[in-house]
Order: sequence, then structure tokens, then C-alpha cells
Amino acid sequence: MVINRLFLLKKSRTNLFVSGLAICLSCLISGPLSAHTLTLDEALKLALENNPQIAGVKNESKAAHARVRQAYSPESPEFEVEAEKTPISSNDVSNAMSINYKIKQTIPSPGKLINEGRAAGNEAKSVKNIENQTVLQILAEVKKTYYDLFLVNKKIQLNLQNKSLFSLYKGVAETKYASNTAPFDDPVKASLEESASGVEIEMLKQEKEELLAQ
Repeated sequence: MVINRLFLLKKSRTNLFVSGLAICLSCLISGPLSAHTLTLDEALKLALENNPQIAGVKNESKAAHARVRQAYSPESPEFEVEAEKTPISSNDVSNAMSINYKIKQTIPSPGKLINEGRAAGNEAKSVKNIENQTVLQILAEVKKTYYDLFLVNKKIQLNLQNKSLFSLYKGVAETKYASNTAPFDDPVKASLEESASGVEIEMLKQEKEELLAQ
């Protein structure tokens, strides 16, 4: 049945697309300030236009609605041509002694087309509901991925700035300590803070990799 087939395709296609979109988001969100930053609206538009599952359910919905009209319509008439006493030596129907033309039209039983049309209409509504649910679910996943990656990248950038500042401060503190104008623990504190920022950066990079692997 159409509905069951849509559910079977749902998870694998969603995960594949969101994973690919996450990589795209990661590159665009974490790029330099001069580069274009992908906005949330652009990410959602990208999903609506390129997600294979959304395209699949939209096509299924269109097909289901087309079947409603077909269900209400009677079968197409049949046209037949019968040629009698055609000469054996000729394949030309016009040489027959008589030609009969027939048109056949199957008349469905009372209420059959109405019942079939209603059934097709109910299926079309169900498929449309699945389409709406699918779109909402995928957009929600894209939003979550967008904000998660955005937050992780911002934390990485902040810690990189902190690490650079602590490295600079450590150099200044070591110079001052060498000239006896700063206490011994100033360079040590700066070095510890620099190392802590480095550890935090590596942890955030691992978190980012886990997001991309989802």
C-alpha cells in the first residue's frame, strides 16, 4: 500500500539528507566572516527543494489525488472493427464484403464509482497528511541540526580566541617574570588556561563530529 511504503522510506532518507545538510551547514556556518553565512531560512529552503523524501511524498500525494479522478470515471469505451468475407489474398479491410463498427461501453454497477472514488479520496487525504508530517519532521530536524552546529562552532571560535589571548599573555608574563617584574605563577596560570582552552576545543570538535555522524 502507498502509505506503508512511505513509512518504510522515511527514516533512511531523512537521516541521509540531514547528515549531508549538516556537513554543508558546518562549512558555511563556521566559515570566515567574509564568507556567506547560511541562514536558517536558506537551510530550510534547501531542505524543501532538495530533500529526496519530501520530493517522494509530494509525488505520491500528486499521484494519489490523480487516482481520485480516475476512480470516479467510468472505463474508456472500446472501439472494434469487424471485416467479413475478406479475400484470402488480400489484407486490405476495404476489400471485405461488409465492415461492422462497434463501440462498447462497460456500465458499472450502481454506486461502484462513488464507492471507489470515496476510497481513493480517503487514501489521498492520508497520503497528504503523511506529506505534511514528513515536511514538518524534516524541517524540525534541520532546525535542530542548524542550531546545534551553530552553537558548537561559536564555542570553538570563542575558545580559539581565548587560547590565542592566553598564549599572548603567557609570553608577556614570561618576559616580565624574566625581568623580575611579574610573579612566578603568572606564566603558569596563563599556560594552564591556554591548555584548558585547547582541551575544550578538542572536546567541541569531537561533539561536532558526532553531530555530523548522526
